[in-house]
Amino acid sequence: MKNLIILGCGRSGTSMLAGLFRNAGYFMGEKLIPADESNPRGYYQSERVVFVNERLLEAVDHSDQRKVVRRVVGESTVPAATRWLLALEPDVDIDSTPGLRRRMRDILSREPYCFKDPRFSYTLGAWRPELRDPRFICVVRHPLEVAQSVLRHGERRGYRESLGLDRERVLRVWRCCYRYILERQVRDEEMWMFVHYDQLLEGSRIEELARFTGAEVDPSFIDRDLRRADTEGAMGRETRELYATLCLRAGREEPVG
Repeated sequence: MKNLIILGCGRSGTSMLAGLFRNAGYFMGEKLIPADESNPRGYYQSERVVFVNERLLEAVDHSDQRKVVRRVVGESTVPAATRWLLALEPDVDIDSTPGLRRRMRDILSREPYCFKDPRFSYTLGAWRPELRDPRFICVVRHPLEVAQSVLRHGERRGYRESLGLDRERVLRVWRCCYRYILERQVRDEEMWMFVHYDQLLEGSRIEELARFTGAEVDPSFIDRDLRRADTEGAMGRETRELYATLCLRAGREEPVG
């Protein structure tokens, strides 16, 4: 089994992909973010990984709309980790610190591991020196479906308005996320696999995922009744072209006109 990092824009199916490996023997973290209405089957996302990635992104988070958002957890309120919604250009460098590198090494000390976080789309370069024999899987979903899912999620969490989220803003987040992956993160192509959200729902690449990772993949985790979002509407030439590029990498024929 190869150590595994799962990334891609938030609300694109990264949790569903991670769930396919939940019984494969991977270490996914001591404490995972709990399931909720947005992801009733779970996020399969380590709270410690999220903490490190939020700290890495904090240094480059200069958005004037970024506010401290709080959400209810049990009887207390804690800051909501919302930097997966940053829109960073590929020329932005993500630097680590000795303290964060120590945390990374501790998190990665149990192998084989499978860690998933949309923030890896930006922070992977900071983690890379600490990774041992990894494989990377990037999940792609139709950008308009992502936009609808992000907006619903932001509404449930109570930060859609405070972060100024609308469809155009989310589409920019989507573009920045994948441009950063393609231009800054992808090296050693044989270590990378791109998979489309619909391919996961169809179960059409289960055997490929198993060969790529050397791990057992459990297709029973897939909920084929998941509601599809509406893909009607304009998304702009830049978004269409980038989506076409990603579909090509995933081996998915997709009408993007």
